[in-house]
Amino acid sequence: MLADFYEAQRIIEEARSPGTPRDEGVTRQKWDDETEEETRTLNAYFVAAERVNSKQGFFAHLHARRYRFMAYFGRDAGEPYDDLHRIYAEIIVSVRMLIMTHRQRDMGFTPQGITQWKTTIGWGLPENDTIPARMDRMVGAIEKTCQPVVAEIVQ
Repeated sequence: MLADFYEAQRIIEEARSPGTPRDEGVTRQKWDDETEEETRTLNAYFVAAERVNSKQGFFAHLHARRYRFMAYFGRDAGEPYDDLHRIYAEIIVSVRMLIMTHRQRDMGFTPQGITQWKTTIGWGLPENDTIPARMDRMVGAIEKTCQPVVAEIVQ
């Protein structure tokens, strides 16, 4: 489980990485009247969702073992799973909101959440980005829970 949380942390970090090759984001369904500029922008937003969704099997497998982990370590040991799910969902929702409100911004309406949505997908200022610290706390909680078992195995 601990190794899976390390991997989940890395997947989230990579999904939020702002570097975008031209072939990423292209699985997004385009609007019928979308301009080339809109396509580039919307595909760039979509990259974060595309990256985490490409690991959907990994996340499903990790979450499927949640209850076994809780049975062994106690109900509170499941909290990092909830935290991971919230972060995953925030990324997906932020991508959707950026895409859905894109044309509103072109018409002069700037949604209140745009700065936070961009930060959530990794486009914001590092000092405003809470996801890395949340991921560190989540992994730290799993490490603390697993530490006695790992120590026993190592001996």
